[in-house]
Amino acid sequence: MGGFSKFFNEHLTTLTCRDLHKGISCKKQALNTIIGCPIKSLKFVTLLAFLSLLPKIRTLTQTELQETLRIIATISLAFSINGATAMCLVCLLGNLLGRLTLYTTVFVPCLLSSYCVFLIDTKAGQIAADVFYQCFIETLLRRENVTSRTVSGSKLIQTIIFVMCSGLILHGKREYNLKEVWIATPNRLAVCNGEEKFKIHCHLHKDMSCRNHLWIGIRNYFLTGLALDFAAIFKGAATQPTSRDLWSKIKHFQLFSAPLACLYIALYRSIHCFLNHFNNFSDQINHALASCCAGLCYFLYPQRTLFYFAVLQAVQTLWQLFKIANSKTTNKCFKFFLNFPYRLIAYPLTQAYMAHVYVMKPQLCSRFTVKILDNATNDQ
Repeated sequence: MGGFSKFFNEHLTTLTCRDLHKGISCKKQALNTIIGCPIKSLKFVTLLAFLSLLPKIRTLTQTELQETLRIIATISLAFSINGATAMCLVCLLGNLLGRLTLYTTVFVPCLLSSYCVFLIDTKAGQIAADVFYQCFIETLLRRENVTSRTVSGSKLIQTIIFVMCSGLILHGKREYNLKEVWIATPNRLAVCNGEEKFKIHCHLHKDMSCRNHLWIGIRNYFLTGLALDFAAIFKGAATQPTSRDLWSKIKHFQLFSAPLACLYIALYRSIHCFLNHFNNFSDQINHALASCCAGLCYFLYPQRTLFYFAVLQAVQTLWQLFKIANSKTTNKCFKFFLNFPYRLIAYPLTQAYMAHVYVMKPQLCSRFTVKILDNATNDQ
């Protein structure tokens, strides 16, 4: 990497920004970027927002829909300004310095432009940060070192990690009402009294039997997963250049999200109800066992993107639980440490690093990472 960086830098210093956009001036390039970035970003963000709405499409209210449309517009604007600013800074720094250098061509422009996202909207900054954090985790596990190869090459190790992440995320959502996005919504907190401490019955759902509780969950999550699978096939079909390729894509269509969501919720609810019926542990222990066992579905339906997402959500949940556990501290330095806005530092560095890796070692970037960076910068 060091040798390649030196080779890359030596050749880069002989170029100017005009060599990056041959045939047009810097002003023309900036104009094209400012016009093209919002269009590309809007298309990409709209698709992601639509997929995020599918799990709650049955309970979606008009207020939530309006809020989603506002978020789509805000995030599209933030991403487009982010990408356009980065591309303009490349030319600006190149002209000010008189030459292109390794870090002022990619890293520094992307680092500075990332703060535009926070200036537009805090929610947009949070979503953008989560996206790039997930890409960063994936890049780490694509590297050729012992740890990365061990985790990436073993479905069993990934399943064990996914099981622990599943238990941690559902525990945080159920006990502390954390807002992390996850496959399933946790069972409601059991209302226990002195008579229920011996666990002679399941008290998670008063108005229905365990069988109906399980069936409703399987049905709803299967339909949600089915909608995600159809959205994926339509998205893939839209990229096929010919009708023959389109038909081939449809013919080899396989369900993935539907059985995964169905199996996850089936394991989670059935084990939780079973444990509440037949053991004498507390409901918190039963829920922890059930939420961990639900993660075993990953062994049958492994997906790297879901694995990276689970790791990210688990780390964020762990940090939130740590803050809650120490929220009553009287130590001013420790309180400052807990409340410091780390995202203002971590996200810009992560975005700049991912853009730098995309240029220097694109094989470490996933297709999702490449698509994000290309859409934000109008394929520049």
